[in-house]
Amino acid sequence: MPRPERQRRGGRSWLRRPRPGEPAVSGGEAPDAALGAVSGSPPPYYLTNFLTVLDAVLRGPDAELLNQEDGHWIRTFRQLSAAGQKLYVRLFQRKLNWLKVNRLNYMEIASDLGPIVDELALAGLVQTGAELHDISDAVDLLSAPELKLLAKHFHLQHQGLRYEAACHTLTEVGTAMANKAWEDALHICKAARKTWNCVENSSDIRFFQELPVYLRCFTAGWVYTRIRFRGVEILQRLHMYKEAAEELKSLLDQNVFCPDSRGHWWDRLTMNLHQHLKQVDQAIHSLREGMADIHVHAGHRLALQQRAQRIRDSPSCKKWHHLLQELPKIQVEDVPHVTIKGRSCPGMGNALFLMQEESHSTVICSVEAVSLAHYQQQGFDQGIHGEGATFLTLFGLLFWEIIFLPGIPDVFRNPFQTYPLDLYTDDFYQHRREPIGSRLRFLQDASTETLHALIANVWNNHKGTSAALVNWEIFSSLQQAQSLVSCLGGLFLSGICKILAEDLRHCHGGLPDLVVWNSKSLQYKLAEVKGPTDHLSHKQTIWLDQLQKLGASVEVCHVSAVGGRGQQLS
Repeated sequence: MPRPERQRRGGRSWLRRPRPGEPAVSGGEAPDAALGAVSGSPPPYYLTNFLTVLDAVLRGPDAELLNQEDGHWIRTFRQLSAAGQKLYVRLFQRKLNWLKVNRLNYMEIASDLGPIVDELALAGLVQTGAELHDISDAVDLLSAPELKLLAKHFHLQHQGLRYEAACHTLTEVGTAMANKAWEDALHICKAARKTWNCVENSSDIRFFQELPVYLRCFTAGWVYTRIRFRGVEILQRLHMYKEAAEELKSLLDQNVFCPDSRGHWWDRLTMNLHQHLKQVDQAIHSLREGMADIHVHAGHRLALQQRAQRIRDSPSCKKWHHLLQELPKIQVEDVPHVTIKGRSCPGMGNALFLMQEESHSTVICSVEAVSLAHYQQQGFDQGIHGEGATFLTLFGLLFWEIIFLPGIPDVFRNPFQTYPLDLYTDDFYQHRREPIGSRLRFLQDASTETLHALIANVWNNHKGTSAALVNWEIFSSLQQAQSLVSCLGGLFLSGICKILAEDLRHCHGGLPDLVVWNSKSLQYKLAEVKGPTDHLSHKQTIWLDQLQKLGASVEVCHVSAVGGRGQQLS
């Protein structure tokens, strides 16, 4: 039982329990003499057990391996008082860390442990506060009230009371914008900007940078960054485009907070420079920087590429065409398009349609319902309007135990979470790279029966459990989910799950509206539905291209409106 230091240097507010080491006594020492004398009442069980183990070691064949230094520690322990031996064994059984003396409570030893701690320290069997040099260890010993007093003494602002203030300000800005009080909203943003300037120039930034991104979003800096971008929107509403561009440049000069928004910021900056400020050369420079930004993902890259195309097509921008030639391009293949007709609902514009049911009654329905009826006539007896929830649910079912994998630091902070905190960050894939890769390879070659069993296992064990990705109501039954999996197959499921696992933050949106399939022939189709005035978003375009490359049958279903007069509503 080696001690950390030979001499006591004072201070017993904190102590560290003895480090566990080799049982020690010099070779040839009499075992009975090494056990120590405990007078008075019979020793408690923990001391008896300790002495029994020590006796077994000293009587065994390995006793000859113990050296003179080992014998010194046995003799030191033997010379302790009865209370000293009891406290030493109690501390020996605890985790190796620093303990506050006033938090120790062993009434069977003594009501006041101070003198006994002094005895152990004098014998060199424990470390005292004088040996506590690591500031992290010292801070861990402090209670919340003590930490507050320490922060007050050093004039440190409480980080929790600052995050809360930032969240309150963000709510105020949102309320003002909802009420179209643009001047008031701008005033709030400017005040918040001044507050943030004080924080930005402090040492807190280094602390924020050291946090993983999934914890960094709970800092004041993250919230103030969101407020600043709200300020950009307000400046644009007030036609203050120069100020909006300058604020966007300032936001892009840092990559600590809201890195997933950088693509949107680059696109907005380019738009302001090109359309409003007529600074085409600077707009092209922003395009070049945005396309090279590692934080800009596929959807926003396509948006920047299409903005470059608009600049290229503009007659007034011909002299800058040479600057656009070297910009990288994203190759996106078009998918089939079909057009069907739907009876518009009078007075409802293009949002709602009329549809006749088998009972010959007419009902008001959405554009997706019109499309589902069309695909049912095409022989697809099963269909779900899920808008992405269908595939997110399948991903959640197929990767359930990987999503909720234990042992990853700080991703589960309380038992009520419906997803790990890193789910929508790049860290999600990095933390689970090996199990995700293993599951993807497993899915590629999995038979229909294996896929059914995997889905059933999660469904039966976790049905109804709140989970962010899984909508338990999206399928009418386990059998319907298994029916769809039979159609999709393991190779396609592996491909789409790989995309989701690697970048769920940017890929969970934009998936096709409808999934339809024939439960007998196992044919299926993925359809993005567009009403008379709707257009494909960048994310939807990217997804349709990726799904088609994975081998899926995909198409865009356009619903054109025809007159609906004379229809009787049920």
